[in-house]
Amino acid sequence: MSVIIQGDQIREIALGIHVQKSVSPANATTNLFTVSGLVLVTGIVGLVTTVMSATVTSINLNHDPTVGAAANLCAATVITSDTAGTLYGFIGTDITTLLVSSGTGAPSEAYTQLPAAKIVLNDGVVGQVGTAANTGVVAWHLTYVPISNGASVVAA
Repeated sequence: MSVIIQGDQIREIALGIHVQKSVSPANATTNLFTVSGLVLVTGIVGLVTTVMSATVTSINLNHDPTVGAAANLCAATVITSDTAGTLYGFIGTDITTLLVSSGTGAPSEAYTQLPAAKIVLNDGVVGQVGTAANTGVVAWHLTYVPISNGASVVAA
């Protein structure tokens, strides 16, 4: 049986273009994605690929536009000792913490959520803000649809 359309093509039709970057939390803002032009973010999901150490660490995501002040995309969330396979997602409000797939409630280790409200970003940088250095690694996946001609998001 031949496959006419591949999985990545279906994802691009449903969610837009995919960009990925892996980082360890730091006691600073780590640039994740550079936004050029006007884009509609359809999803941001983090996947822990290396277990987080026992160092007490919180992270949140923010957008620092080229013009204007930086703003949080979600509230800070404790990620200390999170295991590989843990998923981070958020519902698209700056007052809500990241949804952590701890296995003790919803979401579970098997799933997380995409933003209920889509996010529109202009020129700038999406960053991970940390409160301490941690040896764990999070692979951040962002999907987007360009609104303005030539708009793009790339790993920073």
